[in-house]
Amino acid sequence: MPPLKKPAAAISKPRQTSLELIMLCGLPGSGKSTFTREFQGPVVSTDAIREMVTGDAANRSRDSLVFKLAQEMLAYYLFRNISVMYDATNLLRSSRRRIIALGRRYNARIRVIWIDCPPELAIRRNLQRKRQVPAHVIRRMHRQFQPPSPEEGIAVIERREVCDTPDTPPSQ
Repeated sequence: MPPLKKPAAAISKPRQTSLELIMLCGLPGSGKSTFTREFQGPVVSTDAIREMVTGDAANRSRDSLVFKLAQEMLAYYLFRNISVMYDATNLLRSSRRRIIALGRRYNARIRVIWIDCPPELAIRRNLQRKRQVPAHVIRRMHRQFQPPSPEEGIAVIERREVCDTPDTPPSQ
């Protein structure tokens, strides 16, 4: 008697993986980079790459190269089966789409941590930073923001609301 075939549902079921691509999402000044300090693994930061490429984390003149390098760095970790955190604003579906596709290529679980910060608080925190984003830019980014959704292929969305309290640390 020939061996039984596995049912189609069992064959198409994705394998369980502990590999994660963790994507931060939030306004400048919301506390994304501060949050990365809690992560016990590699962090790919577009600000750090900008600093490396141009000498100034605020210089956006080489952003196409910055994002290409970020994707290459993420792929490096995922290829080696190392979970990685991606520190960028990731405010638009279009910017998240490329990163989600990259994670799927390596069968990584996609998790988005949405640092939900009111724009006026982000602006106040931003004023305490060395590298400041103009307030009108933060307000525009807030208006254009597209909240992450499972339909994008995101397995887990963690929304962390930031409140204006005395113990809320300013972003660095």
